[in-house]
Amino acid sequence: MSVTAERVQPRSERAGAWLYGRSTDLLIGCGLAYVLSIPLLYGLSEATGVREWPVALMVGLALLVNSPHYGATIVRAYEASEDRRKYAVFAVYLTLAVSALFVASSRSVWLASALLTVYATWTPWHFSGQNYRLTLMFLQRRGIAVDPVTKRLVYASFVLSALTAMLAIFSGSKEFVFSPDTLQVANTPSIFAIKPPAALAVPLKAAVVLAYLGCLGAAAWRLRQRARLRDLGPASLLVLSQALWFTVPAVLLQGRGARAETLVFSAIWVNAAHSLQYLWVTAYYARGSQAQDSAKRFLLKSLVAGTAVATLPGLIMAPNLLGTVPWDAGLAATFFAVVNIHHFILDGAIWKLRDGRVARVLLRGAGPLDPSAGTPAPRGRPWLRTLVWTVAAFSLLVPLAEIYGRLALGSAKRPDDTQRPTQILRWVGRETTQMHYWIGASYSRERKHDKAISHFLRSIELFPTGRVWTALGNEYRVLGQWGRARAAFEAAIALNPEVATAHFGRAQALLKLSSGSEAKSREEAVGSLERALEADKPSNAAAVSRELARLQP
Repeated sequence: MSVTAERVQPRSERAGAWLYGRSTDLLIGCGLAYVLSIPLLYGLSEATGVREWPVALMVGLALLVNSPHYGATIVRAYEASEDRRKYAVFAVYLTLAVSALFVASSRSVWLASALLTVYATWTPWHFSGQNYRLTLMFLQRRGIAVDPVTKRLVYASFVLSALTAMLAIFSGSKEFVFSPDTLQVANTPSIFAIKPPAALAVPLKAAVVLAYLGCLGAAAWRLRQRARLRDLGPASLLVLSQALWFTVPAVLLQGRGARAETLVFSAIWVNAAHSLQYLWVTAYYARGSQAQDSAKRFLLKSLVAGTAVATLPGLIMAPNLLGTVPWDAGLAATFFAVVNIHHFILDGAIWKLRDGRVARVLLRGAGPLDPSAGTPAPRGRPWLRTLVWTVAAFSLLVPLAEIYGRLALGSAKRPDDTQRPTQILRWVGRETTQMHYWIGASYSRERKHDKAISHFLRSIELFPTGRVWTALGNEYRVLGQWGRARAAFEAAIALNPEVATAHFGRAQALLKLSSGSEAKSREEAVGSLERALEADKPSNAAAVSRELARLQP
């Protein structure tokens, strides 16, 4: 990235010092709103004990903020034929490659995990790179000279800040990764843990933080020689936001267990701040670029385009259409990773401050192009353009349906009330194994065992887990179907040998099927009971011990 800044009228009040105005730029562009939210969220978290954002709220933020920020890049790269030709390598060929990887990941847990790891590793730098570019933009627009040495120091500080988050991610930390939850069971994708040796972990982290502080201090000292504090205000606020996104959580929260799962430093809140910042600057560019879109029109197009990109491929690859992996067993996380990787690729290609058009609008604060400079290139066939935008507009129904379905499931007073939202979630590709497990457990508590069994079977059909097989075995046990119960418990043990309840249930089934007369069955039952006691803190230890004592007089 190359930016040459000349010293011209170093006053923040000069024309072009702000994009939209002081308040909007500071609150959204420089992250002041995020900074001010920290004490509020901390107080809320401490007062209520809430450590995680509600799922419906996360989906709402994704619809209104996260998806449009993808869409801003899509509109910029694809809407005009001139841009499609200019960025063809990224917008066509690399897009096809990423799409192929997404399809292939549904057949390979390793590939899905690799995509998640690439996304998680790339995210801190993508966020940091945006803050870095905006820092240079505000310095430039205030006429503050940034010599090569100072620029390298500023750049290094953002790189080192991102590196603190990367080190935490490599160590298995989740608070820096905004991604839908995946079942924590075998054969589901997860981020590869690339932990440094234990003896080096603390010194390495300390060295990165010290280098970060050193670069930041040196850059601040050099800039202070060239500008007033008030002119450095926006850039300083961006540096503070960057620190609160990555460096501060890495230093204060890493290794503190549940305390790291706070509303304040959660990845979803950081991601929302980043996405708003992205929309803030891209809408300004659209207004001052050749297309001269109004901010409202651009944001509407970004909402529609981003929602289409963030929903339709996932809908197509759902198990009830072309896919094999359910939403909560890897599809959601992998799809989210792929969408972000695609966004990172396009973003790196189209938003360069050395690009003449970008520099003219963002750095020099120029007005719209002179009409004599030409008009945007033709944008393709009108009918095709209308079709694409119509399909994209209908994609808005997917997140709206998901929000309705999740809220309806959460508020259902009886399991029978879950039928409609369950069907809607299935239609939009958001059917989950967990959803059917919870509904089945509700029917089981009402002693409606046939309905419980149907939901447990659907959950297993989507993705088998030891917990659901155990629940199914318990239903067959209550109904006296001991053969099916034994098969279900053995399936649970095959997936997770540490499920104490499954071992106990298998022992009961073996004894019932043998009528207590077969020595081999008794021996197998004793073995299952012993395995149940060896499990980590079995909840039914007393019952297991009594049964074992009865069989071993």
